[in-house]
Formats: sequence, C-alpha cells, structure tokens
Amino acid sequence: MNSINDVYVFPEFRGKGTDERLVVECTKKIEMKGVKTTNLTVLTKKRLQ
Repeated sequence: MNSINDVYVFPEFRGKGTDERLVVECTKKIEMKGVKTTNLTVLTKKRLQ
C-alpha cells in the first residue's frame, strides 16, 4: 500500500481542480509501479473570521 500525504495547493490555484489533478496524476504513477492500494488522508482548515 502507498500513501499520499501533505499535498498543499497555493491559494491562487485553489478552486480550480489543481488538487484533484495532482492526486490523479500521483495515483496513475503509483499504479504504473504495480501498487493496487493508495491511502489518501485529507485535512481541511477553515479560517475563523
């Protein structure tokens, strides 16, 4: 099993699908190496205003 950790997207690229494209491309490369399972942990942070 493989894990994807600490994916950070700069604010100016958020909301444009950048994070999804990064994870999809990483997953494709992992699968090409024969790994069948990938663990992805997602953390979100909301700013208090």
